[in-house]
Amino acid sequence: MTQDNAQTPGKAGVRSDQFSGAMLLVLALYVGWQNRVYPIGTLDEPGPGYMPLLLAVFMGAMGLLIALWGGKSTPLAAIRWPEAKRALVIMIACAVGAFALEPWATGSP
Repeated sequence: MTQDNAQTPGKAGVRSDQFSGAMLLVLALYVGWQNRVYPIGTLDEPGPGYMPLLLAVFMGAMGLLIALWGGKSTPLAAIRWPEAKRALVIMIACAVGAFALEPWATGSP
């Protein structure tokens, strides 16, 4: 009797929800790190770094909860990506377009 990877209990590996929660947590840490240069201010007079810090804390908390409770989702290795090549081509085209416009945006020919 053969069982699918998604249905095998106790199978080691990262689950899709755990991976996405961890990536959300990493993004929150990055936003919090980049926010360190802005003054936070006080509750009565919040500074420019107040709202991004609150959003980073909330995003980090949600990412942590998703990662911790994502144990029953599909294993990441079992997910197939049929459109991966097309998505990669689109991402490369966007990067080339951004880098091609960069010299014109700075004013140098």
